[in-house]
Amino acid sequence: MPGYDRGTMSTQRERRDLALVVPGETDYLYLIRDFVCAVARKMGFPDQRVGEIEIAVDEACANIIEHAYSKVPSAGRVIVARYPDGAMQAITLRVSVFSNRIELRILDQGPDFSISELGDLDLSAFTTGDRKRGVGTYIIRNFMDEVHHTYHPGVGNELTLVKYLSQA
Repeated sequence: MPGYDRGTMSTQRERRDLALVVPGETDYLYLIRDFVCAVARKMGFPDQRVGEIEIAVDEACANIIEHAYSKVPSAGRVIVARYPDGAMQAITLRVSVFSNRIELRILDQGPDFSISELGDLDLSAFTTGDRKRGVGTYIIRNFMDEVHHTYHPGVGNELTLVKYLSQA
């Protein structure tokens, strides 16, 4: 067959893509948590790792709501992935399931924000009260095997979180 690439077909069968789009409001975080947990359990992650994935994704989405969307009135947040005038704010979660890992891509329409620009959290400074912020990014970095951020001008942020089954 012309154009048939056996390797490509094999790779496509090993990957399953799912998506969830919710308004950028805390009232919908439970949908994201339930979705992520259901997929991770179906993949065979043990309960502790499912919990780590759930907490990391919840922290990332809560940060989007607090820092990127807090100035947008809730009436402007509807269930769309992207709206041309920028008035609509949503969180899109794209999950790619592979035989050896789960990849979670969290997309928002907020301003450029890079997790890599944040320094590492000094837990002693945090516990003594000298530092009030940063525990969420600490959790994300430590609960996931890989964390990547990309900003797409005119579109928004894409945070990719990866967890491998073999390290479960």
